[in-house]
Amino acid sequence: RRAAAVAPAAVRTEELAKYLNSAATLRRSIDAFRADIERIRALAREIETLSQEVHETGVRRDQILRERQSRFMELGAGAFSLFRKLSDGAAYRPMFEELLKLDKEVEDRTAELNELQTQEQSRGFFDKIKVKAKKVMVRGEMNRLDRAKTGAYEHAGAKIADTDFGRHAEGALRELFDAIHDRKEAADALAQENEQRLQQIDTHRQELMRLEAKERPDERVRDLERRIEGLMKELEVIFCWTGQLFLEPAPVHRSPQQN
Repeated sequence: RRAAAVAPAAVRTEELAKYLNSAATLRRSIDAFRADIERIRALAREIETLSQEVHETGVRRDQILRERQSRFMELGAGAFSLFRKLSDGAAYRPMFEELLKLDKEVEDRTAELNELQTQEQSRGFFDKIKVKAKKVMVRGEMNRLDRAKTGAYEHAGAKIADTDFGRHAEGALRELFDAIHDRKEAADALAQENEQRLQQIDTHRQELMRLEAKERPDERVRDLERRIEGLMKELEVIFCWTGQLFLEPAPVHRSPQQN
């Protein structure tokens, strides 16, 4: 081993120099494989860490978005009430079209119910039974419209939350607009963080591909370890031959006069 560390140019025979060159080449290959193993392991750990962070950040973002969405119905109801009072709210009308339609239907059903109640008072016994049946149907329809308005408030809130409608609001409604806006900014910031992490993961995977370890890093590491083991065996053989040649006496070259 000590002999193999000698520079090839400093030795006495060409054969020994070849062994020393071979030993140096094998050492460089072993060092390169070891460096690849360390890099593969480091990249795999980094990808695992980043993937876990992506998951955890995604969970936090989803929670923020759920909290934001849970306020849409309240926002939609408050914004619709304010919209109906605005003199210059025409630009926002498309966002409340569903609610305006439902309000009109509620008004029509209410008028119909009032008409039926009036009729009921002036009808005979059997006619009253028919009127009562119609009233039950109308009330059922009004209950359906109320449930539909709940969903429409949420839809309107989701639409209006991303507009400048909040500038018309005051007090609690304005605070609600600001809170929903803040949650959106927080969710967007988390999404940006995850985008950066995903880009890092992609970069690491590209490097693993270069190292032939993209799909199965552990298997690639084991393959490199087997190759190092094989090279180490070759190096041990070279050490034996190098030591033997290094310890042999140098050949004596005699001149013709000495002979």
